[in-house]
Amino acid sequence: MGIWGRRLYQNDVALDVKSRINDILDLGVNPAVIEQIIAMLNVEYDDDDDRSIAWIVAADCILKRGIIDGPALYRKVIVDQNELSKDEIEAIIQMMRTPNLQKKPRRIHNNYRTDWNIGDLYIYDIRPEYRDESVFSGWNIGFLCVDFYAYRGKHPIVYAFRTKYSQQEIRVNPDIAVMDGDFWKVGNWGIKGYAYQATLWTEKESETIKMRFHYCGKTNARPRIDDEFVVQDAASLPSFHRDAIESGLLRTKRLMIL
Repeated sequence: MGIWGRRLYQNDVALDVKSRINDILDLGVNPAVIEQIIAMLNVEYDDDDDRSIAWIVAADCILKRGIIDGPALYRKVIVDQNELSKDEIEAIIQMMRTPNLQKKPRRIHNNYRTDWNIGDLYIYDIRPEYRDESVFSGWNIGFLCVDFYAYRGKHPIVYAFRTKYSQQEIRVNPDIAVMDGDFWKVGNWGIKGYAYQATLWTEKESETIKMRFHYCGKTNARPRIDDEFVVQDAASLPSFHRDAIESGLLRTKRLMIL
């Protein structure tokens, strides 16, 4: 975690969480949005270094938006930046689930609609600052579209994987990337297994981001995953933001090696 000061937003994790939560809240406030934020924090900020700061930022964001009327305890937590206990985190979750929906949310982004289709396979260009990371170096990163999450638009639900095959080889035979790829476990569902599907979330898409995805064909192949737990509620799926794919994949640090 990169830290350059003692104040709440003087570290990388806090700024990342603040940006992601505010982007989601800009879509509007409803139970599905709140559950998406809770699932994102539980899955992607679950290690000891990041957990407390992530939930402190979440409390700060929802208090500032006026979504809840938080008790003085959590205002003090935000100021003092204490380590949060499990009970304190659970209390924040319950506060988030009982929002003040009389407040009118800001509406900034237009509805996003993808042009992807089920079975489409895309290879993603890793940004230069991440190419030396051990899980990326020498690999191509791919996304296989298997469904869609419809909320203020249409967002692909994908499997994320890495492969040694080139774009040219995959275009000739898209099945090989799926059958021989290393797939990311994007969420831990305890004794039930792992979630491998995630929402590729987009509020708005710049041409630069769009150009990083290269269509490599269509396939009916699906990965053979023994420990997969299929999350039925799309609102509870983990998500990758198109403008932060590499950091999202690195945060999971879990791969299924076929």
